[in-house]
Amino acid sequence: MSRDNLFSFFITLLKTEPAAQIAAATGYSQGTVSQVKNGKYQGDDTIFLQAVFAVYGKWQCPNLGTDVDLQQCRAEMAKPYSAGRVRQWAVCQQCERRS
Repeated sequence: MSRDNLFSFFITLLKTEPAAQIAAATGYSQGTVSQVKNGKYQGDDTIFLQAVFAVYGKWQCPNLGTDVDLQQCRAEMAKPYSAGRVRQWAVCQQCERRS
């Protein structure tokens, strides 16, 4: 996702989520949230914006074929390996969102 799309997602999110909540959920300071919001962040804000999307966004799971959020994704990854979950387990092992 492009930086502009990530920024738009972040600005839209700020309409429903308090900046303090976003800061706590992403591990960044409220100052960083404010600086990025106001275009005053001195560095490259892409990593911050990617963190916001990782926590609040939804993406297509290549195995489930549905949009999932971070909580659903982590729940799938946390399930133990079993014969019935071989494909999901293998997909999760290769996923860029794997933590």
